[in-house]
Amino acid sequence: MAISPMPDALHASASNPACTRRTAAPAAMVLALVVLAGCGGGGGGGSNPDAPPPAEPRLALATSPPALLQVTPAPNVLPIELGRGPRGTAFNTPFVSVTVCLPGTATCQTIDKVLLDTGSSGLRIDAAALGSRVELPSLTTGEGAPVGQCLQFASGVTWGSVRRAEVRIAGQRTQAVSVQVYDEPSTPARPRPASCGVGNDLSLVLDANGILGVGPQRQDCGAACERVAPPAIYFACSGGACTATSVPRANQVGNPIAALPADNNGLAILLPAVPAGGASMVAGAAILGIGSRPNNPLGPARVFAPDAEGFLSTTYQGATHRAFLDTGTNSVRFPDAGLPLCGAFYCPPQPGRLTATITSAEGVAKDIDFAFEAPDRVNADAIAASIAGGGRLPHHVNWGLPFFFGRVVHVAIEGAATPAGPGPYWAF
Repeated sequence: MAISPMPDALHASASNPACTRRTAAPAAMVLALVVLAGCGGGGGGGSNPDAPPPAEPRLALATSPPALLQVTPAPNVLPIELGRGPRGTAFNTPFVSVTVCLPGTATCQTIDKVLLDTGSSGLRIDAAALGSRVELPSLTTGEGAPVGQCLQFASGVTWGSVRRAEVRIAGQRTQAVSVQVYDEPSTPARPRPASCGVGNDLSLVLDANGILGVGPQRQDCGAACERVAPPAIYFACSGGACTATSVPRANQVGNPIAALPADNNGLAILLPAVPAGGASMVAGAAILGIGSRPNNPLGPARVFAPDAEGFLSTTYQGATHRAFLDTGTNSVRFPDAGLPLCGAFYCPPQPGRLTATITSAEGVAKDIDFAFEAPDRVNADAIAASIAGGGRLPHHVNWGLPFFFGRVVHVAIEGAATPAGPGPYWAF
């Protein structure tokens, strides 16, 4: 957690082409957020393999209604839209728009269809989406070598350069922070170092223009990367060769919300409930800050602090598993050998229920009753739905995006002061 994104971050079912790659996405609840005044919608994300899919389960033919949510615009309101990404294959994927600027200038570019991910920290931009108009300066070592970064996700690796940018989120702009620009044609070095993770480049499977990591961690690595420690994450690159290097926390890629001038202690994610069969449009909002304005109170939400490694726990069918909350995963993932699988997704003949208890490191507990359906029961035009599947990691529960439907979920950043005490924590 401290040195890499959550294990199933961006899972988005790259392991199951049969259930993810289709003309109409299998799981579809669409949340159409109606913002009362001008709002810039987000784009799309999710992991989808390039290989042709095997035979897929039958999709229902019914049409899906939109799920509507009204949010009043404010400088700390970031619209969220669930929809297709640049490739048109994403589902159950929350997109936002962010703007990156050359430090100290008015030269900026807005990037849409950026995946909002609570399972990682830091802004990562596909080089193809950034283009050439905004040439962000490279972060360099004390010896002047450009810094590259390798970050391992469940569905692949982001390898690219670390750049400096001022980032505008909603109506606020940071000072210069480090961001990652991945899938560049030549920089910082190609091919990526042999020690850089396992699997394909994430850009091959991710249907998004980037990733906005807004998890509880302040940086994507933290203390471990202030010294050179395997697995290597940061590299000093020169002459086409890269070697592992250390990077001070202040220069690491980190959660840009923590660098905002206000509303910088966390955020709340608001998504509407999704009907059975899914929804054809879905929109919501991320409200920046916790208790910093009238529109972001913590209210009656129960606080769940993670353990030292960043995990909560979930008890299901008498067994206790490590757990985390992750908008970057398109389904709720939990181990259950008694449920039939269609690829990576559970496909019970009737709608299923996950009855479990989430517990914090301090013993705060809450019972969760999560209803889910098989992909072949989701309407053909849906872009989001409550689906579930088996996890890649044994003894882990990944409360993916469907967990957020119909809830207000707060994410408090580590070390930040909030009305409930310092982060990190989740609250819902």
